[in-house]
Amino acid sequence: AFNRMLGELRRVRELEAELGRQGKLASLGVLASGVAHEINNPLGVILGYASHMERKLPPEDPNRRFVEEIRRESLRCRRIVQDLLQYVRVPRPARQAVDLHALLDEILDFAAHHIELGRVEVVRRWSPDVPPLRLDPDQMRQVALNLVLNAGAAMGGEGTLTVSTAVGEGDVEIRFEDTGPGIPEEIRDRIFEPFFTTKPRGTGLGLPITRQIVERHGGAIRIENRDEGGARVVVRLPLDEGNG
Repeated sequence: AFNRMLGELRRVRELEAELGRQGKLASLGVLASGVAHEINNPLGVILGYASHMERKLPPEDPNRRFVEEIRRESLRCRRIVQDLLQYVRVPRPARQAVDLHALLDEILDFAAHHIELGRVEVVRRWSPDVPPLRLDPDQMRQVALNLVLNAGAAMGGEGTLTVSTAVGEGDVEIRFEDTGPGIPEEIRDRIFEPFFTTKPRGTGLGLPITRQIVERHGGAIRIENRDEGGARVVVRLPLDEGNG
């Protein structure tokens, strides 16, 4: 009885934390919409003039690199705004029956040509017991692609990425395991925070969006270091919601 009570208290705290997070997201969504409108308009003008100047300046002009930097950083600002809007507006999943392994194969085949996976060996280990799952295929493609490219970047474009699936008690587990340096202890608790990034040109919204999508599917995601080195990302998706 005591353990059951502790479990219920823990669940209440989790629900309170989730309600607080959703309330903050709603407020952030209103703010983000207004900010996006105010920022995108001048950004469009800056990009337009930068593109015009790029066309006018000859390749050997020493000023051309400044114009290219203006255009590059303006595009980065636009991407930050777009990612912020996506983070606060993750839609309800449009579920349909999905062959999870076919979806993962598609993403891995696509990502193989990306610079982040330049010399990365990809190992696939699919459990034959995984049934079709009711998922939003587009959202799950985004989750898988983000985690695969993150792993490739962490390994510096070389190493081994192992992607595997397994059926647990009431859920399906997808593991992304790399042979990179792992996650420093001092940042492990912050990796899902919006705008936290270790990449020079990252927006810090890729993993928060990934977690949002997984949780909208009733699942969970965690990141940990492997004993043998490297990092492991575990995505758990429920077998209920009409699955199995």
